Amino acid sequence: MASTVYSFYSFALQTGNEPPVALAAPMSQHAVMGSIIKLDGRNSYDPEGASLTYTWTFLEVPSGSELNNTSFDDLADGGQVVSFTPDVTGLYRAQLVVNDGQFDSAPYGVVAYVQPAMVPVCSDIIPDARFLLRTIS
Repeated sequence: MASTVYSFYSFALQTGNEPPVALAAPMSQHAVMGSIIKLDGRNSYDPEGASLTYTWTFLEVPSGSELNNTSFDDLADGGQVVSFTPDVTGLYRAQLVVNDGQFDSAPYGVVAYVQPAMVPVCSDIIPDARFLLRTIS
């Protein structure tokens, strides 16, 4: 008599830790000298929900600028929201990388274009505060 052998196999899929995703806003902004540039990385996330650390770096600053990676001011605990004050006109490129304790995200780049503030000069006319506010903000 032939015997039948039954074999049962059990498989469990294990998902590993996926890298976090860096997102920053605004991606591109225009400003004038004297403005404060604010960068917000609070939309960054980790697929598994792990807490994140935030690292902001400059990729490019205009010639003559003295800003470096320590020039970011932390506006929220942990670097989620940072700012910097441009010191010369030109193009500023920065990037955000988040880490979940195991992996770094892909870098997310942001750009700020800084132009000189154009305020009219005339000896007998003084611009009102509303005009100045619209010009520098």
